[in-house]
Amino acid sequence: MSKDRNIKDFIRDMEGRKNAPIPKPTQSGTDPLEQIWNWTGDYTGKFNPDTDAAWQRFKAERDKENSSLRIVRRPVQRWWSYAAAILLLIGGAGVWKAYFQKPAILVVQSTDIQREIQLADGTRVVLNSGSELRYPANIATASGREVELTGEAYFDVAHDAGRRFVIHTTAADVAVLGTAFNLRAVPRESSVEVEVERGLVELRAADGTYAARIKPRQRGVYNPGAGISIQKEPALNALSWRTGKLVFVGRPVHEAVKEIGRYYGATIDLSASGIGDCLFTSNFDKVPLNRALDAISAVYGAKVVKKDAAHFVVKGGNCNR
Repeated sequence: MSKDRNIKDFIRDMEGRKNAPIPKPTQSGTDPLEQIWNWTGDYTGKFNPDTDAAWQRFKAERDKENSSLRIVRRPVQRWWSYAAAILLLIGGAGVWKAYFQKPAILVVQSTDIQREIQLADGTRVVLNSGSELRYPANIATASGREVELTGEAYFDVAHDAGRRFVIHTTAADVAVLGTAFNLRAVPRESSVEVEVERGLVELRAADGTYAARIKPRQRGVYNPGAGISIQKEPALNALSWRTGKLVFVGRPVHEAVKEIGRYYGATIDLSASGIGDCLFTSNFDKVPLNRALDAISAVYGAKVVKKDAAHFVVKGGNCNR
């Protein structure tokens, strides 16, 4: 059957509907353009237009006539014929969806508590407090899986060999196929940190200047202008906000107190002490902050002074005590 005959069949089908009742636009679900859209979805003929070519023809004609464009009001009973002509011109449903329908974006926020989300593709996300995740509603069927994170989250990404899972942050992007890791991209901090529990993660600067692959039990840190650094992280302390556990094996005290402070939301000042480079070994499992600080003071003979609920100063002490 020729292409011209296919088009004529489509027009006859639309002609057969011209006497259909005109829905009132004020009623939910009965907008006239929506009705035409539904009709084109029901069409079962063999008309299969070249949508790309049709769209290009439409744009060319539109640009040519733009200087003499006039708005003419037509009788309402003829709305179906002009709408059908537009759909034919631009190639029907395919172009309508491609140019006028955007996938809905879902936004999930956690305020002062953690929040767990199961995405439609099977990926599990745990948001730390004060974080936000944005993702497309059609993530299970879209050609790619891309989300945006502000804050900190643990991702357990469902494996899909044909579709990478990409997380965009302000400064850097993370791309994986199927893995579990912690990602920290807090607005008040310039760096982006990835700590990998299993699988392989690609960390790259948003501008493409740096990229690195992070393996299990490693932490990758991107600092704008300074690049990406990778270090071993056997304890996976970046997950402490979710697990409640902190483990230190031969870690410098200045690194240990930074992670302790991050977990408890406190600042621990070592400027009045000389124990910053001492090696510290201990583990804490959901203990209160004062217990963790007592352990440090006991090991090195230091004194911990509380300035306020979230500010502590360590004084004195030495590595050889």
